[in-house]
Amino acid sequence: MSNDTKREAIDALFLQGIGDGNDPDRVLQFPSPDFPAPPAFWLRVPADWLAVPVPDAEMAVRAPAAADGFHPNVVVRVRRVAASDSVTDDLFRAVAVGETSDGVEVISEEVRADLDTPARWLLVRFRGPDGRILLAQHLLVYVPSGARVANVVTAVGTIPASAAADLGPQIDRIVGSLRLATPET
Repeated sequence: MSNDTKREAIDALFLQGIGDGNDPDRVLQFPSPDFPAPPAFWLRVPADWLAVPVPDAEMAVRAPAAADGFHPNVVVRVRRVAASDSVTDDLFRAVAVGETSDGVEVISEEVRADLDTPARWLLVRFRGPDGRILLAQHLLVYVPSGARVANVVTAVGTIPASAAADLGPQIDRIVGSLRLATPET
């Protein structure tokens, strides 16, 4: 079959639709009960922090001033995962550390019990692109979305390790303020 013939066959499928022609097509929509939207959330940050929209995060903010040449920041991402009856530490660790765990040291991990859904705190140490040692405080919140899918909402606050004594409490407060929005919000 030539490329032109393949293209014509594909075009015909799009024009005719897939199926035997007896069943009407149905329209699927996102979001919908079949395809739920990611959960809404909010985060409380200092009034002088700056919003920094980035393509690979739902929300990102940073301090107006750098600390030891690095802007403290908090990034929130939502990742769709398979739904599970038993949310494991491995799931949270995989979402937090991801595929590139080289050089990432988990300093502490604990269950966050004050939320309505499973959640974990995770503090990691790693080297940034410039070789600087950074600390990242993660709050990972598991949000069921249906029988087959769920979401993990992750807030990550990153600071230079050299400024941990001064900035750690502020980053903990910001990251810890992550809350899922209620429908009325």
